[in-house]
Amino acid sequence: MIRIWHQSVTALASQPAYVGFMRQRASHVLAADTRVDLHGLDPDTHHRDLAPIQAASYRWLSELNSLQVVENVIAAQRQGYDAVAMSCFGDPQIDACRSVVDIPVLGAFEVSVQVAKSAGRAIGLLVPTRAAVRSNWARASAYGFRDQIALVRPCDPELDEYTMDGAFGASRAILDGPIATMRSMIADGVDVIIPAEGVLNALLAYHGVAELDGVPILDSFSAVMLMAESLVNLGRKTGFRTSHAGIYRQPKAAYIKHARNIAVRTLSAAQAQEEKS
Repeated sequence: MIRIWHQSVTALASQPAYVGFMRQRASHVLAADTRVDLHGLDPDTHHRDLAPIQAASYRWLSELNSLQVVENVIAAQRQGYDAVAMSCFGDPQIDACRSVVDIPVLGAFEVSVQVAKSAGRAIGLLVPTRAAVRSNWARASAYGFRDQIALVRPCDPELDEYTMDGAFGASRAILDGPIATMRSMIADGVDVIIPAEGVLNALLAYHGVAELDGVPILDSFSAVMLMAESLVNLGRKTGFRTSHAGIYRQPKAAYIKHARNIAVRTLSAAQAQEEKS
């Protein structure tokens, strides 16, 4: 049996259709004895005026929210999970996450591009908003993927998670914009497309959009879950595991506890000062 902790950077309670898709798809693509448990952020994480994709465009908000991700990854190992898989294309704090646990930690962006490279040489990323274009290019540079990614193009009109969640089980009309954008990407030479956002990917997969004009469209959720399952099996059979040299050097538990206490103190003091002013 394999236990995978799925981690989202949204509050999943606000996206029931997306949750339903992930449960069904995980059951469909993974082995019968692989168990996936879905986890999101605290339900009150995102301000009522901000969709998660909008919050991600604010650097400090994103950093604060991603603290939950690192702590959840630590909790996953403590609770006996065999791997953590993130369907978020921000791959939030993935280096930090890998440095504090021994189990595999996978992010949708890194895995998706690695898989897409086996299917084509000019990869196109479809993103839900214009603001996401720059962050995806930056991530591609950080991973060394700039030569493989030909285009990063936003949906027109732009989409957010809440709008997309309401389109599961509805007509495909909401896909007219993304499909038109993908056709423009194909016309500009891409030979494989990654819907580079978790809910956008799920919506396309839900409606059966696996290819367009002969160009494959990757289901990144399935890719990251299957990769997590594969790495667990590889580790069990060969001993392969995450390195704790170099960038993933692992701090002692006492160091983490100390830094966590300081972070709590700093944030509490900042909040108190804010309330006084």
